[in-house]
Amino acid sequence: MAKLKHLLPDKQLNESGLARLAKHMAEHDCGTITAFRSKEGCAGPEDMPYTRADNQKRNRQLYANLQMMGYAATAVHGAYIENYGTPDAKEVRENVYFVVDIKDTGRLRDDLVKLGNKYQQDSILFIPVGGAGSILIGTNDCPNSYPGFGKAEDKDFVQIWDLTASSKYAKKHLTERKKFYREAKYPFSIDKVNYI
Repeated sequence: MAKLKHLLPDKQLNESGLARLAKHMAEHDCGTITAFRSKEGCAGPEDMPYTRADNQKRNRQLYANLQMMGYAATAVHGAYIENYGTPDAKEVRENVYFVVDIKDTGRLRDDLVKLGNKYQQDSILFIPVGGAGSILIGTNDCPNSYPGFGKAEDKDFVQIWDLTASSKYAKKHLTERKKFYREAKYPFSIDKVNYI
């Protein structure tokens, strides 16, 4: 295992991590942002594509910006429709940061918008404390960006899949998460999946 340790991310999102993110949403302003982008500029045919290495470097710079601003950030996997609603629409899988205003500064929304603009993102997601009234905010002025520069579209839910095993310790964590979800009044359901 020691030889493989360098291959593992510093922070893995596991089943207890999902409950921690839900707890942060209940107690602090949160949001999501990435620096991943398929191409420079407005992602037109003449724009140069970003390589995976380019996007990873951009995301490291974004992470450093978030840290310098005093925010907590957790890396998660995400997907987004870049250039939504246009012939250039493309689903992109990207590494996203779930950002928490852990110090409750009240500046997270504005800072995410500024960073979204800096890293040419179509939008950022802002989740106010408690999770209700989440908004997708446009952060670039490209003609095909969604929802459009400076525009906001309300999101009335965030969907999270919390996967767990059936081991003794996983059941304990599941019981704790269900208790938290009930106390926070988050609707949830449990679906059992059989696997081989």
